Amino acid sequence: MRPRNPESIEPAKGAAHPVQVLSLVNRSDCSAYDCEFVALARGLGVPLVTMDRKLAASFPETVIRLADPAGKA
Repeated sequence: MRPRNPESIEPAKGAAHPVQVLSLVNRSDCSAYDCEFVALARGLGVPLVTMDRKLAASFPETVIRLADPAGKA
C-alpha cells in the first residue's frame, strides 16, 4: 500500500487540516493541540479567545488574550 500524500487527506467536517496544524506547530513553540484551535479559528474566520500567554504571543493576528481575573499579568 502506497502512503497517501498528506495534502490529499480530507479532515473531518469541522476539523482543521492536519497539514495546516503541523505548519503552525513548526512556526511556533505551541503544541499541536493548541495549534488545532488556532487553525479552527482561522478556518472559521473568528478570533480565538484564551488566557494562554504563549499562544497569544505566538499568534497575535488570530488570538485575543483575556486578562487574568486574579489580576496577574
